[in-house]
Amino acid sequence: MSDNTPEISVIIPVYNTGRYLPRCLDSVINQTFKDFEVIAVNDGSSDNSANILADYAKKDSRIKIITQTNQGQSMARNNGLKAARGRFVYFIDSDDYIHPQLLEIAYHFVTKYDADWVTFKHNAAAHKSGKKLNKVFHPPLYTNIENIPFKI
Repeated sequence: MSDNTPEISVIIPVYNTGRYLPRCLDSVINQTFKDFEVIAVNDGSSDNSANILADYAKKDSRIKIITQTNQGQSMARNNGLKAARGRFVYFIDSDDYIHPQLLEIAYHFVTKYDADWVTFKHNAAAHKSGKKLNKVFHPPLYTNIENIPFKI
């Protein structure tokens, strides 16, 4: 957009996930789609999450940090929404990471079909088992809609 308003606001609630946070942030800032901001809400972390966020914010001006006392993930998301300037919002947990084209693909579908919502599948069985997945999530292509020229 011409007024420097980002198309997408990526909201990341953060609470004591310093071990996983760099992987999450790297997956977001390295997206093929570039017109986004990151609203990272530090929800009273007592580990090194605040330092990691500060380091990333120094390197990438798209990252904004909100610091609050611990109020839980829902309040962190809501406070991130209050600060969001994008036309669209994407939520990611700070211990997750995404495919490099996720924002590009989601943006394609939401704008092409004037959609209100874009969702993706995930491996719930592995999540419920408590095992950390080491694979990047790949959003499925729905061939009954159309073939789109993205590498998945």
